[in-house]
Amino acid sequence: MDSIPFIKGDKVDNNTDYRDALSVNYYAVLRKIYDEEGYMLNYYGLSHFADGQGISRGKIWVARESFSGQYRVSGQKLIKVEDDESITILGDIPGTDQASLTYSLNNLAIDANKKLYYYSPTDGFRQITDSTVGEPIDIVWADFRFVLTDGEFLFQSKELNEEEYEPADFVGSDFQPDKIWGVGLNDDNELIAFNELTTEYFVNTGGVNFSYSRIQLKAVKAGIAGTHAKSELADKWYALTRRSNTQYQFSVIQSGSASSITSREIEKVLSKYTGEQLSKTVVEVFTKDSVTWMIAHLPNETIAYNETVAKSYGVDLAWSILKTDVFGDADYRGKDMVYDPRFSKW
Repeated sequence: MDSIPFIKGDKVDNNTDYRDALSVNYYAVLRKIYDEEGYMLNYYGLSHFADGQGISRGKIWVARESFSGQYRVSGQKLIKVEDDESITILGDIPGTDQASLTYSLNNLAIDANKKLYYYSPTDGFRQITDSTVGEPIDIVWADFRFVLTDGEFLFQSKELNEEEYEPADFVGSDFQPDKIWGVGLNDDNELIAFNELTTEYFVNTGGVNFSYSRIQLKAVKAGIAGTHAKSELADKWYALTRRSNTQYQFSVIQSGSASSITSREIEKVLSKYTGEQLSKTVVEVFTKDSVTWMIAHLPNETIAYNETVAKSYGVDLAWSILKTDVFGDADYRGKDMVYDPRFSKW
């Protein structure tokens, strides 16, 4: 097979086990040059754009014309990046956890620190204090309603008033009695419940209480490690997953199936962490310069998966390590990528 120079090396551990030495801050570009199939290029660095309010906890680009723009949870503030590259602080978001952001026709919704907040130019920033909301951990907008989970139940806002949630609109994810970590929506407008060991799909049947019903025979016996250990691109969910009889691994969940994209070396990286530690993992996926990336922010390190290379050379050559510095072990600080069409920048 033709090769790409230096895409990975070899190392030997204390047990005389020959291991892959993953590239650091470099990735393969597939372009035939000097009789090789590609070459190695530096991964993207960071440059100053605007001053936030602290560590990034979440982001979204809102395409709704009445309040379009880039919003971020930065430190303990909800901020908006304005057209002139200035920052407007919109409200306080206590906590340090990763936040979930989505939007409806009327509101930007932020689920953070097990509390729910809305923002709109008309009504401003406010916390939703309806006792029915409880302590939500994830949120998605689907069929003119916000759908949330508190880890045990799925529930939704009223169709005619998205600030109200009725107690009767609760349903469990009952294919297997495991924790619900998060929610999502696919291109067929099916609601997805990402559980600890399973993934379930629901369709809107217009039920009297909760309007969704589980789709029989479509559940996947693979779940995710934590609420933010998943990210979607082109109707594929890239996630840190586990089945009941496997250790943690990265997989692509699509159309009722889950396919592993994990190399042996990456499984060894993951085995250093407990399940509780991995539940804090943040996964993001994006395409830049014709390369599809999955970036996984683990508790103490950041790793990158190059799907474009994996398709041609397999998963063993697709992984690399990202660090902020060259000689030390400072974690990579680039997080919560969002493409801003106003500036044509990530």
